[in-house]
Amino acid sequence: MDCITIKIIKTVVSFFKSYASGDMMTGSLKMELIEILQKLVGDHRKKRAEVTDEMVRQFMKPRKLKFDYPPSGEQK
Repeated sequence: MDCITIKIIKTVVSFFKSYASGDMMTGSLKMELIEILQKLVGDHRKKRAEVTDEMVRQFMKPRKLKFDYPPSGEQK
């Protein structure tokens, strides 16, 4: 996980604790989560806009997968 994901998880856990204890009201919780989600969606849209057709073609190109499994019927 990257540090942004960890930061978001810690923030949401903090909200949960505050909400469960009664220190945070539902309206405040919703507003905080809306801000987080708007930032996440905005960042995703920016990154998605940077994806080119060539990147998609390369990603979707069939290729041989490399697995380190023993041949059928053999044991390691």
